[in-house]
Amino acid sequence: MMNSGLSCSPSSGAVRGGTVVDIRHSLSQFLDVPSLACKFGGNGRVLASFITGSNILCVAPSAATDGAVTLEVSNNNQDLEGSLSFTYYGILREI
Repeated sequence: MMNSGLSCSPSSGAVRGGTVVDIRHSLSQFLDVPSLACKFGGNGRVLASFITGSNILCVAPSAATDGAVTLEVSNNNQDLEGSLSFTYYGILREI
């Protein structure tokens, strides 16, 4: 899988996790295999949902702190590729 041509939307989500991230590739690089996965920095890997060869969905896991992490994808759940940025933000509390 090539690194260039990757994009994601949205590129941020709450630290509690649960944000559905739409990841697209300008070329058809994703495979419809059970090992298709995303990794959000050190917050662990999550399985991806295959939409098309150029589109997958991943649900961001929770994070301990806010800030930017590297979002990577893998067709085989071993070799990670991509250098997308995903930013976790804290939850605002009511006063």
